[in-house]
Amino acid sequence: MITFDVHEPGVSGDILVTVEDDPTPFVLSLARTIRAACRHPDLLPVVEKSADVVGVRSSTDHQSATLRFGRGGVRVVHGVSGDADLVVGCDPATEFEVHALPGTPIDGGRLAALNAVLNPPLPSWQDAATRFWSLTGDDPGMPGQIVVKCSGSGEELVLGDGPAGVVLTGSADQLARTFSGLGNLFDDLYSGALSLVGTLPQLSVLCGAHWKVKFHG
Repeated sequence: MITFDVHEPGVSGDILVTVEDDPTPFVLSLARTIRAACRHPDLLPVVEKSADVVGVRSSTDHQSATLRFGRGGVRVVHGVSGDADLVVGCDPATEFEVHALPGTPIDGGRLAALNAVLNPPLPSWQDAATRFWSLTGDDPGMPGQIVVKCSGSGEELVLGDGPAGVVLTGSADQLARTFSGLGNLFDDLYSGALSLVGTLPQLSVLCGAHWKVKFHG
């Protein structure tokens, strides 16, 4: 069992988020999303009060998982458990926006609460970048410094105090998504949503850092 204890400044309470010993990427992404919700003061009480067992099925492939809320924690495992209180569908391309499955009526309030938890508000791009650096800055191969530039406001944030190495530019929303572990860094660079000044080895290690935050952030 892999355990994550969610307790950060500005967030009251402790929520233990656990996953199985050999979790799938779908399970890890759901767990990361729930941890992000627990860092939001408006969503933490929703997680704390829930006692549901929720099955989540991908609408585009065979990925599925079960979320067990209760007793001060959330456990996420692959597959839909037979004792699930409700089963919902989601399109992974939209992160985890969930919907009722055909022929499975769900109370609108429960669905709205689940959607809120699985789609928490993004932090500011500065907060997301700072947290990204705290999780990955000491990893082998990481550049000594990343200069982050917001294309909309022109603001810059320097991460690290090593030699100048990488410049990453994007909109405020895109930077917040990327540093929060959403999307795919390489795809976003390829599409032009982000731009990077750096070397191929630096791109490789940054993609790895993004996957780390995506699955373990």
